[in-house]
Amino acid sequence: MNVVVDVCEANSKNRGDGPRSLQKSLRRFGKKEDGAMVVFTLFIFIFMLIMAGLGIDTMRHEMHRAQLQATLDSAVLAAAKQPSDEEAIEVIEDYFVKSGRSDYLNDINPEDINITQNEATVAATATISIDTYLMKLAGVPVLATNASSAASTAS
Repeated sequence: MNVVVDVCEANSKNRGDGPRSLQKSLRRFGKKEDGAMVVFTLFIFIFMLIMAGLGIDTMRHEMHRAQLQATLDSAVLAAAKQPSDEEAIEVIEDYFVKSGRSDYLNDINPEDINITQNEATVAATATISIDTYLMKLAGVPVLATNASSAASTAS
């Protein structure tokens, strides 16, 4: 702001010289560096906000992914101990309902569960999408991930 005032004062003092004084004033204005750090500080501040947003959103995403994977692993292990395919599916769905994550469980295909008298193989998948807080500013509105788990038992 001081630079603009200086230019205006210099311009008004030398009105009689015309374009030459204006040219000198503009040259002086171009050489002044007052306020240059404000622009640099503004860019650094915006960069820090983006990095903080990246960290916050990434950690939230990883926390939800780890919780989803733990729920899926527990459900599949418990389902592998069931005597029938139908009971195994019920156990997996029950784990997700009780953990509050039933919306994330993908459909369980009949070929993903194979329980016989001597062995059991159970597999399931889940998908989660997390809305971002600050990464939206960088054009990333949603972070999504898949989780899968499989368990086998034999007697």
